[in-house]
Amino acid sequence: MVEPYLRHGSRPEDREYLTDILETWSAELDPDNYIERALHEAITKGEDVAVQTMLDAGLNPMLRQLCDPGFTPLLAAAQLGRLQLVAARNNQVAVTAYLLEIWDGWTEEEKLWALTDAAWAWCDETATVLLSKVSYEAGDIQEALEKVVDIRVMLAGFDVRRGITADDCDSQQRLVCRLIDAGGNPDGEDRGNHWPLVHIASTIRDCIGALKELLERGADPNCPGPQGKNALHRTCSSFRPDTTTLETLLQHGALPDLADDVEETALHAIAGAGTLAQLQLCLSYCGAPDGDSIQLLNSHGESLLHYAAAGGREDDMLEFLLASGLDVNMTNDNGWTPLMCALMSTKTKPVGDMCRAAETLLRHGARADLMTDEDWTPLHALGSWHLRWQRPGAGADIGGWLGSSSRAARPSMCNLASSVALPAVRGRCVIYGGFGCAGSWRRRRRR
Repeated sequence: MVEPYLRHGSRPEDREYLTDILETWSAELDPDNYIERALHEAITKGEDVAVQTMLDAGLNPMLRQLCDPGFTPLLAAAQLGRLQLVAARNNQVAVTAYLLEIWDGWTEEEKLWALTDAAWAWCDETATVLLSKVSYEAGDIQEALEKVVDIRVMLAGFDVRRGITADDCDSQQRLVCRLIDAGGNPDGEDRGNHWPLVHIASTIRDCIGALKELLERGADPNCPGPQGKNALHRTCSSFRPDTTTLETLLQHGALPDLADDVEETALHAIAGAGTLAQLQLCLSYCGAPDGDSIQLLNSHGESLLHYAAAGGREDDMLEFLLASGLDVNMTNDNGWTPLMCALMSTKTKPVGDMCRAAETLLRHGARADLMTDEDWTPLHALGSWHLRWQRPGAGADIGGWLGSSSRAARPSMCNLASSVALPAVRGRCVIYGGFGCAGSWRRRRRR
């Protein structure tokens, strides 16, 4: 019945048609509430007369959309910023204040939803109105602070191509400031995963505004979270660590040589996931001389070179670590060398990165005839690429690399090829290939 209105809607004759069908419409005739499509379409198009006509005809004002996201008419109108209706998350500041004044029947739950929605959408002006007109409990303020220190919710009309702008980050930072002023704890934890808020902000690239404000308001950049890791650990372990986030943490006192529960530092993590410039930035903030910091080992005897090799880092990272005195054939507690770490497959390491890292190590004297405590050889590691991650072209790529390696690496490559005749693995060994962490293989191998 409502199809003609849905197609045109704004034409006078379609309004007349809608009026005609509403005269005979009833909930009994439309038990599935298909009329809701017309109501929500009128809201979307801003057809106030049509909305009023349908409501006067007895349509339920709480009639939800049958499709996702299942909004009520009030929420749908608020999402679009219609003057008559409101949603705090759409930053309709004046209307939010107006509705708070003309109606005192809002429940405590609705008031909390308004604040947390405004926080989640980084609407600092709307949140300011709510904080000035509503008395919130300390727990409500903290819940809103957790929402703003998160990925911004995408509202209706948000242009994803525009992305998060500097103004958005400034709005987020101001909102964090207002919530802390209202009683929020910058050292608080997220209620879901129990991470400190500064950890969450440091792992979300677009949360730099929240991170800066939390640190400036006293959040401890070195507070430990799960496994004893701090915010710098989290940032350095992420895929393509963000330099601005690194600089912000370091400038506010984050310690790059602070160890976690297994003696891993942010230096290990950035060696495995970052760039040489980022590693050098972290080294410049270490309390010990660079030479001492580069020599740090985790509790499994793994060096920064093990991590850089496992992560398939660029040649400049490996060359820098080797020039700094790290042993190219150093073994961890389980007999793994940097070469073995380089050859092991991971979800994020392309074959080309593995080949370049392995060849750099071989060129600097890495031995290809060493065996791990499990009797693993470099050939076992190479064989894991096709089977573990099911990369159809990995075998051909590796074969091509073995046949075209540089002349300087040719003697070691001969040893690598001959290792296929070495004994098979003594016991069962499951390859997990944790990115940038050679220790993960050792820990999972314990019998």
